[in-house]
Amino acid sequence: MDNLVSAVQELRAAFGDTQQKFAARAGFSARAVANYEKDRAPNSKALYKFAKLAAQANRPDLVKEFSAAFQLQVGEASIDVTDELQHSILVAICENNEPAWLENQLAAVIKKARKGHPLGYPVVLEANRLPDQGARISYLEGLLVELRMRRPTSAQTLLDDMAIERASQTGETEELAYYKILTSNQKLYARYNQERADAARGTQFEASLAVHGTRQQRRQAQKRTKATSQERRKK
Repeated sequence: MDNLVSAVQELRAAFGDTQQKFAARAGFSARAVANYEKDRAPNSKALYKFAKLAAQANRPDLVKEFSAAFQLQVGEASIDVTDELQHSILVAICENNEPAWLENQLAAVIKKARKGHPLGYPVVLEANRLPDQGARISYLEGLLVELRMRRPTSAQTLLDDMAIERASQTGETEELAYYKILTSNQKLYARYNQERADAARGTQFEASLAVHGTRQQRRQAQKRTKATSQERRKK
């Protein structure tokens, strides 16, 4: 972890960037960069981007550092950040299929895993802790919920776009702009909650994301009321 912290700091220094400027270069928030330079391990997407930037900065030592960390996270059978062919093939497969195709593929992998088919990804979730099958399924279910939430017309996508626009106008961080938009627009907030509950269908997050005001929460409340009434009648 300390090596990655130093690597991110060295990469930013190689460009002579402030954290804000480096964040814009990498496509992240300034808060994310600050966390990476402090104590948060970059995810696979960030590691891939850092490896690319390190190549641009002519720092093969940093390319090696980020590439090794990337492989540790996603496994030997996944994309090698130095292999453009593999990356291009996967992009081509995803870009030339409808969005629903990717969701269906992931849902099918999860379904097979629940029946006992062993998962190889992710290899590690944090530090050097090897996850068991249940942890891997949980991780993939989280990806599935996130994927469903980011459809082109979803509240999540709208919020992301609005936050970027507001941040550019006010100078706020995108995270703060996102929070203010979400909490100041009750209809959008309700829509976001409902879509999130719908996205969790069939996953272990279904109950926890059935927050107040969603159809799922009302159904749960009705079931509890019915069960309570039946218990009272028995007495």
